[in-house]
Amino acid sequence: MKGRSPNLLQVGILLLLAGATAAWFFWGPGKRVNTRGHLYVSEPTFDRVSTIDLTTGQIQKSMSVGHLPHQILVDQNGSVYVLESGSQSISAFSTTQQGTPVRQRIIGAAPDILPHRALGPQTMARAASCKTCHPGSVKGSLPGSMAFTRGQKQLWVTELRGHRISQLDAGTLETRQQLGVLGEDSAPTRLLEHPQNGDLYVISRTYTGALPGAAGVGELGLRVALDPEHAGSLGSSSVVVGDAALNTIKGRLELSWAGAGAGIFSQDGRSLFLACRGADRIAVIGLSPLKVLRTIPTAPGPSALAWIGPQKLAVASMNTNPGVVQFFDAETGKLERRVAVGSNPTLLVPDDTHQKLFVACTGNATIAEIDVPSGVVERSFKLEGHPGGLAFVPASI
Repeated sequence: MKGRSPNLLQVGILLLLAGATAAWFFWGPGKRVNTRGHLYVSEPTFDRVSTIDLTTGQIQKSMSVGHLPHQILVDQNGSVYVLESGSQSISAFSTTQQGTPVRQRIIGAAPDILPHRALGPQTMARAASCKTCHPGSVKGSLPGSMAFTRGQKQLWVTELRGHRISQLDAGTLETRQQLGVLGEDSAPTRLLEHPQNGDLYVISRTYTGALPGAAGVGELGLRVALDPEHAGSLGSSSVVVGDAALNTIKGRLELSWAGAGAGIFSQDGRSLFLACRGADRIAVIGLSPLKVLRTIPTAPGPSALAWIGPQKLAVASMNTNPGVVQFFDAETGKLERRVAVGSNPTLLVPDDTHQKLFVACTGNATIAEIDVPSGVVERSFKLEGHPGGLAFVPASI
């Protein structure tokens, strides 16, 4: 008697069992496939970058970097760039690798001083970071922020103490050019590239007194230098617009408000939303011509901006207790929601696919995860060190 052919139900069961066996073989018992992606968080206190698995909520400490790492950028290929503000350097590594950075390089050249000359050109050429010779000390030009050019082949870096903008090759991290477009009385704090025409917008602060230095080595000294409100510094702000290579300055807008820092272009590309921390407001700036169109009052100390939907702007404010994130209608300036988070929220990173917003809180070393539709803080990740930079990497990368 001939055996019967398996029916569709039996075939389905066999395939299901085969899939389960393969999953156990590849991932092992008790492990889960990451479907939510990761967060990359720089911790200046420990000179490292930590990763958070958003599926399991597990925090991993894995990457040692230069001194006082702050801003983090991730390109379309999954390369992670870390700006090391305390050692005048930048590191790059892959999201699939653990251990040491794939590349690390000093931004520009090390200062031409007698101790460096005594070490010789070969030794200096091998130094990838000021941390090599000065562990634990804040040295160099205080790079504060970075931005990709279109195509992500170059990086622009602002240097607060250096009063300049540097252009780096994103592949080799080699410095291509350095431009002092602002003058010695201004300190560039943020650089944005317009998504449509490639123009560069340099946000800077002009101080009434001497530029704050990093007196007293360590994170506190750097924080005072990068965020003068901590030291009660007074002054004004400006926005300088140049072409894609900063060869031609197209315009400059002077603002009487202190503490201009975080900025984001409107979703139609026609205006710039600029957080003025010293004035407790968002300046909405028209681009053609360059002028202030209106302002949006915020909670004290607006420090970060993010789009969380069509015409929906999230604003983090750090000078409240506790810190808050406000949701605004960007068109009307109407406040729609206020969410209490941890102390001193300074960074916002959205996950548009899952409608989440991540908030880095430096005061209590946490990352809060807000569900955007409900405005509820669903999770809070506790770090060992204060977050300096934050980036989201989706599971697809």
